[in-house]
Amino acid sequence: MMDHLFDSKHEAPNEGGIVFFGDSDIEYWGDLDDYFPGSGALNCGVSGATFRDVVAYTPRMLQKYKPRLIVCVAGENDLAEGVLAQAVADMFKQFCDLVATLRPQAHVIYISTKDEPCTKGLQPGYRKFNQLASKYASSQEHVVYLDSYTRFHDHRQKPAKKFFRDGLHLSPEGYQIWADMVQGVMTKIIPGCCRLMDPSPDL
Repeated sequence: MMDHLFDSKHEAPNEGGIVFFGDSDIEYWGDLDDYFPGSGALNCGVSGATFRDVVAYTPRMLQKYKPRLIVCVAGENDLAEGVLAQAVADMFKQFCDLVATLRPQAHVIYISTKDEPCTKGLQPGYRKFNQLASKYASSQEHVVYLDSYTRFHDHRQKPAKKFFRDGLHLSPEGYQIWADMVQGVMTKIIPGCCRLMDPSPDL
């Protein structure tokens, strides 16, 4: 069902480049050149996509774009549908294994789930999944796990509204925090891939 939506994102392949892949958190990131200037990164996010959808499209994505680096955000929609954290972690593993098998020269940066103002009831599942995903990623040479769970907290250790556009998706300030996290890893994997920007100040 989601394949045609993923497929419609970009007609011209960007072989050997950077692909941001996943759900609405990727799609709403918008023009990635605003955050990673000169990188040529492609936004292949689809609102509503689950990790199940991501896994299903991964072979096609790898064949079409032949990326050197994939930045992935997915899993929250699965957990919101009631899928258990272990099952979502298994899909994360399947995704990473597909990349390692079909595109062994590629690296994966996975950004964790986040603490959000309007998903309090889902947070135990988010934390459990993060724990499992982090453990698996640490055993894989080609996978980098970025823990963003508490990065949007205020001084009370609660999610700060200014980092969210609607209580669920990130605001530009929130995306800048993700960009600062990703940029440091991205430029180590592909030196000179983008013009470095000064990290945003603590907000």
